[in-house]
Amino acid sequence: MACGTNVGDLARGAGSAFASQTTQKPKPTCPCTTVDVTDDPTLTNITSRRYDSGINLWNTIMKTLICAAIAATLSVGSAFAHEYTAGSLSIDHPMAFETAPNVNVGGGYMTITNTGSTDDVLQEVRVEGIPRVELHLSETDANGVARMAKQDGITIPAGETVTLKPGGLHVMFMGLRDDPFELGEKIDATLIFQSAGELSVQFTVEERSAQTHADHSGHSEHKHEDKSE
Repeated sequence: MACGTNVGDLARGAGSAFASQTTQKPKPTCPCTTVDVTDDPTLTNITSRRYDSGINLWNTIMKTLICAAIAATLSVGSAFAHEYTAGSLSIDHPMAFETAPNVNVGGGYMTITNTGSTDDVLQEVRVEGIPRVELHLSETDANGVARMAKQDGITIPAGETVTLKPGGLHVMFMGLRDDPFELGEKIDATLIFQSAGELSVQFTVEERSAQTHADHSGHSEHKHEDKSE
């Protein structure tokens, strides 16, 4: 140690040097440094393209699902609703109910709309293989007894709609014998109108409910008439 050197000054100098080395020591760099993609045009473009691709794929999937749903809806609708036209007449959803093997008659129903300016008349319904087809009206008397009356024809007034349904006007298929109407069966028939002429239609056989079964309990009398043929 040189003469005349102050010990306190030496100590302070050493302390300052140590503090300087300690504060200036570089911090270790983390290998997982985060990169801001907004500062890199290349990474930004890649991210944008991936986003657009995902959106396009989602749109394609949704369009496919929507189209499939619409197609299924139309398919189901067409299985239950069918319409025919003849002149100014529109015939909607001809149908019949399934029948039991021991029942000799079955009912047919439809809706007929006349958009013309003159009345027309449904005169007859023909079905190959069924011996007798008639037009009937179900009526209930004052005592609550249902009676079936044969009709020579069913008038379709101009500008109006006539509905053939259980408990009212309907087509009566008679003489089914050993060939009952089965669920899903299609019955080829020809409707004969006074003015519109002949129209080929199909009656679709549908499931019978308890109510419609009760509406036709009065047709048991026709079994007797068929046996007399």
